[in-house]
Amino acid sequence: MLTKATVIPNLNILRPHFTKIYFTTIERTRIPEPAPPDNITYIPFYSVTWLPRFLQKVADFLLFSMKLFWLTKTKGVDVVICRGAMAAAFGVFLHKVSAKPFIVESFEPHADYMLEGGTWTKHGIEYRFQKWIEAQTIGKARYLLPVTENYRNALKDQGVSADRILVMPCCVDIDRFRFKEEERRKVRRELEIADDVIVGIYVGKFGDIYLKEESFLVFKKAAEVFGDKFFLIILTPQPIAEIKEQLISVNFNLESVHIKYADHTRVPDYLSAADFAFSLIRTSPSRKYCSPIKNGEYWANGLPILLTSGVSDDEQILVENNAGAILNLADNNLESSLLKIKDIIKEDRTLLEKKISPVAAHHRHFNIIIEGYTKIFPLPKT
Repeated sequence: MLTKATVIPNLNILRPHFTKIYFTTIERTRIPEPAPPDNITYIPFYSVTWLPRFLQKVADFLLFSMKLFWLTKTKGVDVVICRGAMAAAFGVFLHKVSAKPFIVESFEPHADYMLEGGTWTKHGIEYRFQKWIEAQTIGKARYLLPVTENYRNALKDQGVSADRILVMPCCVDIDRFRFKEEERRKVRRELEIADDVIVGIYVGKFGDIYLKEESFLVFKKAAEVFGDKFFLIILTPQPIAEIKEQLISVNFNLESVHIKYADHTRVPDYLSAADFAFSLIRTSPSRKYCSPIKNGEYWANGLPILLTSGVSDDEQILVENNAGAILNLADNNLESSLLKIKDIIKEDRTLLEKKISPVAAHHRHFNIIIEGYTKIFPLPKT
């Protein structure tokens, strides 16, 4: 879903700047290879899945580094663009062996994310390797494209020249995610949701960088605050049985929830059926450097967000535009934040969309990406 939402749109924006683009991904399972657009060749790399996890990662890095080196050498590649701090490892490798210039999009302190989430340990080899990669990236990349102003400032504090940094948040197709009254009515009819029912929606996974058990307590509290007229939609790739088990553990009424996996093309329809959205990302020191794609999608649809504190530039954007409420679990403000959401959505859904969707248009429009790429890769004169 993230590839469809963030990578493919960026590739389409890049197409006019190059005569040829080679697009590679690392896949754990065999996938149908899509017909590539003009001047883009898609080359999936398949992981060595039969090895133990750590050895699999080592084998992947060594094998794919060699494949990428051969690809860049034989195809006359001029520049390498890496998506994310982990992919930057390949950019660092190619730069060291061939002096190939590289750029890192969506550059974030990934090692710290994994440490703060408890997935990695400070003295573990994965953490130390990723920290080294990030340090090499900061020193060697031609351009760094963080997703927040917060991380731009942090990089400048580390001595990175301002002309090497361009902020490119995770942007969304504003028109595709725009609120549609007809889809609102259609989805509500399908799910047998009455017009006067308040619908909250959650899109994505639980656990890791997102809250898990705490999320379901938030849903339960929302049901208490909004009363019998509350309905919850959860769109997730995780097993439905596991989600239901978590809801049952907090005594959430399963008749008041719809859980499913929805293709990214259908997500805007479900957002239109909702009245507000949950963005429950685990609070930690480095979360202010991330840019959740879902927040842009929610705002583009005109949905106020119940957003956990300390996330991205979005906390400040939300407060300045009254585009939701900040949930701070440490301050025990769950009920008051939900009451703020309740007050915001008293306004007609169509009018609310007119107030909130400009937030996405200003902070998450693809024009930001277009302008950024044009600064890096000026289009040839015609």
